[in-house]
Amino acid sequence: MEKKLPWDLIISKLKNNLLPEQSKKIEKWLSQGENAKLFLEIKNFWEELREEASGYEPDMVKRWDELSSRLNFEKSDRYRELNKSQRKTTPFWKRVAAAAVVLIAISAGYFASSVIDNRTPTVISHSAMNGKSVVNLPDGTLVWLHNNTTLSYDSRFGDKTRELTLTGEAYFEVAHDSRHPFIVKANDLTVQVYGTKFNLRNRKEEDMITVSLLEGSVSVESGRKITMLKPGFEALYNKTTGVVQTNEGDVLFAAKWAGDKIVFNENSLEYVARYLSKWYDVEIMLNEEAKKHDFAYTFTIRDETLEEVIRLISRISPIEYNFDEDNTLYIDVKP
Repeated sequence: MEKKLPWDLIISKLKNNLLPEQSKKIEKWLSQGENAKLFLEIKNFWEELREEASGYEPDMVKRWDELSSRLNFEKSDRYRELNKSQRKTTPFWKRVAAAAVVLIAISAGYFASSVIDNRTPTVISHSAMNGKSVVNLPDGTLVWLHNNTTLSYDSRFGDKTRELTLTGEAYFEVAHDSRHPFIVKANDLTVQVYGTKFNLRNRKEEDMITVSLLEGSVSVESGRKITMLKPGFEALYNKTTGVVQTNEGDVLFAAKWAGDKIVFNENSLEYVARYLSKWYDVEIMLNEEAKKHDFAYTFTIRDETLEEVIRLISRISPIEYNFDEDNTLYIDVKP
């Protein structure tokens, strides 16, 4: 069976965005089998794309056709399924490398970004479209992007201003710079940061924008009203009314998804479901019997999918589950 490749780690290494823990993982992976050869092939594709970036055209169909032609993909139904004889004769690492460039381009938000041009300011975007990713900004700020999140900023970021636009959810550890305020815009809400750690949730489908402050201080501006936040507090901005309310909140939980693992130690099903919902950004519904379920769970999640995790839980405890068409997960206790 062909093993699942650690795409998040591969992309982060190509972008030089690896955290210390991730560096150990990718080095271990590179030392196994033909993984080093596979990574070199992917890196070569990546470098070719970077060289061509100066001539980037936002025509995705045209770019896809060009790329497909270079990779010898056919534009027929065979494009979706490789010929069985090709699968037998072509080494796995070469087949994966050929397809990987497309995945990397999309996952890393490569085609959604522009190359920095010192003469003309351009917009640089980072997108996490399927899973989480980490971005190291030019000023040293660390940003975790949650699933379906886009972060954009001017190519002059750090020179005169540090202003960004966010759609989705992100956790920030902002580098201190008293000369250049750090500003995040989310719809009509402006968050100004003074060296801090905070989580900002701005989902298109949600009516509220939530700013959760862990450390430092931030100001939240809506219209002409400016509200200061203290650590442990949240600001909730109503997109319809433009009103900002503040209250004490579970800010540690709000930012719990931003990390490379989550550990459960003899926790209840209700507790586990709450954190899985945050970790995977998926709604999880438990009925009353499931909430009363007294089984204690101890395990650690790293890069497993929600399907894998819930399947394992169902094997060790009497629960049943199903996903609906909106990807909402329903959990019940077997009778």
